[in-house]
Amino acid sequence: LAKQAPSLHFCLAIAIARGEYCKARSRRRSADSLVCTQTRRTEFTPRLQQAAHKPQRSPNKTKMPKKAKSTSFGGQKVTPAGKRHLESRAPKLRENPKTLLCLRGSKTSTSSTAALKSLALLLKPHSKVLDRKREDLKPFDDCSSVEKLCASHDASLFAIASSSKKRPDNLVLGRLHDGHLLDAFEFGVVEAGGPCEKLLGSKPCTVFVGDFDADPIMKRVKNFLQDLLRGPDVDRINLAGIDTVVVVGLREDTISLQPHRLRLKKGSGSLPDTRLEVSGAPLS
Repeated sequence: LAKQAPSLHFCLAIAIARGEYCKARSRRRSADSLVCTQTRRTEFTPRLQQAAHKPQRSPNKTKMPKKAKSTSFGGQKVTPAGKRHLESRAPKLRENPKTLLCLRGSKTSTSSTAALKSLALLLKPHSKVLDRKREDLKPFDDCSSVEKLCASHDASLFAIASSSKKRPDNLVLGRLHDGHLLDAFEFGVVEAGGPCEKLLGSKPCTVFVGDFDADPIMKRVKNFLQDLLRGPDVDRINLAGIDTVVVVGLREDTISLQPHRLRLKKGSGSLPDTRLEVSGAPLS
């Protein structure tokens, strides 16, 4: 043991030195980690403070929409948009152009639907088409549904396409006065017509060919067709703006609407020569 004492002392010294080194290394690591955590905390503290100063929203409270400013029209409080809408519907010295409302009955055929669409294209942009089929459109039995639809769409003319076993390819045309039914005529479609060439919003020239005044019913039909095809009211007419001519012909019991395109060519005098060209299929 005496001989081995120096070696034991040396081993103990090495072990102590290793232990001290490990302790010092662990202390250094813990100090580094402490410094890192402190720096990270100092970096994130401003954000945490900002978030703490923000007001917290309660889950039950929601933003309420701003109320529109109220104005008065006719003694009642309405919004500005409602006032503009009521002013457009109010009576005027010069009324708006009459609008045709095109409707479909519970059962329709290809010919009646095509005739309805060709009539809407002829009167465009003063026409509205509702494609949904309706079962309560019977103006000769109860006209309340038709009057309600025309009032909601601001239309004084209507056209209803329908088809049944007794009345195939049926087309009903009518007009309202002061929101109530004035006239209604029932026609059977022979030719459905089609799209025609015309300028959008132009005022057509209407020509009636046939003896409409011999029969009182045909005389009333002529008055209705004049109201249907006249277009907007104007004070002056530009000759270059007349581009469409609708010829309404009566032959026996058949009424046909034939659209034409008016062509102006250079003439010998001061007035130009006019030529009529067929611009679409006839509607009869």
